[in-house]
Amino acid sequence: GGLYLEALAKVDCIVMDKTGTVTFGKQDVSDVLRVMGQGSEVTEKEILRLAAAIEKHSEHSIASAIIGRSKEEGVEITETEGFEYLIGKGITGIVEGKNVIFGNQRLMEGKGVAIPAFVKTKALELEGEGKTVLFLAKDFEVQGIVAVADVLRDDVPETIKELKKIGIKRLILLTGDNQRVASSASKKLG
Repeated sequence: GGLYLEALAKVDCIVMDKTGTVTFGKQDVSDVLRVMGQGSEVTEKEILRLAAAIEKHSEHSIASAIIGRSKEEGVEITETEGFEYLIGKGITGIVEGKNVIFGNQRLMEGKGVAIPAFVKTKALELEGEGKTVLFLAKDFEVQGIVAVADVLRDDVPETIKELKKIGIKRLILLTGDNQRVASSASKKLG
């Protein structure tokens, strides 16, 4: 009704959810990197295969991106036992008798997995590009990194300029991503 339209004219702050609002909400795998010198020398395909196996039963958009990329590359997706989804952290399970942990740094630290300094540095670099970084550990040793990115909608920067022109003083971006990914997205959006 009219009361709400009148109140809307006084709005000076807008809060926007990142995923699906300012982005398309469809993650794509941007990087698959193996960690050299970690015992077994795994390939990028092996990292993708283990990540897909562990994400197979997840409904998260990251899982869809990893499964999709695996299929594109003809990677066979095996079964996982003891699948456990840890909200906001990642997934654990047993793949072919190996303990596999796939998730963020908090998950790795919580499971006692040491992340080498050079791997953390690469992760920070990827996050600075606006990508979400997930570490893959097999038998408690980091084997690789999978980075995913959500594409910003082309029209959002112009819409934000228009909102500022009509008097919106504060624009707030909400996201479940970490601070570096959120900062990268907010800079790109102006």
